[in-house]
Amino acid sequence: MQITSSPWGKPQTQHEITPGITQVSTASHGGILVSPELFTTMPSCFQLLCSIEGTWYEEDCEINLVVLAFPGHFPDASIWAALNFLSNSRFGRDLFPSAAEYIDGPAGESLRQRRQSFIDACGHLYTRGSISSSKNGWNASFSRIRDGSTASVSDLQTDEVFGSSIFDLTRFGARVKHAPA
Repeated sequence: MQITSSPWGKPQTQHEITPGITQVSTASHGGILVSPELFTTMPSCFQLLCSIEGTWYEEDCEINLVVLAFPGHFPDASIWAALNFLSNSRFGRDLFPSAAEYIDGPAGESLRQRRQSFIDACGHLYTRGSISSSKNGWNASFSRIRDGSTASVSDLQTDEVFGSSIFDLTRFGARVKHAPA
């Protein structure tokens, strides 16, 4: 299905994750459209208001609900990030209290197990946080998956900062500055 409009404007790109779940990006923002048919299969704590075309979930916060409702269609790194948002972020818990309660309860056990497996396998790696441009490229902050300790790296090239969602900072050598513990 070709999507021609979104709450954020005309889609510049779109990617069908699975039939009924399509991710779009626009010049200003983006998100995921869940079809009405698939929407009805979601646990109610992950449902937002549905319309005839489906339900839009914006890419910063609401997308986490889709990831946790349909974990079989997303990588472990996405499950880890969505659980962190809902369980470790006061903002996430306040925004979606019934979803946070769901993931903390028996129904969320398999999600928590996937999160732990990801930490066990990739805990030494980092995720990217904020980025800014500089005269020599990009500056970026990173958080270690295992414990959230932070580091920053300067003078990154575009492919180094945008080429992945998980990073092994050893490849950046002396450009890495670890925050004091």
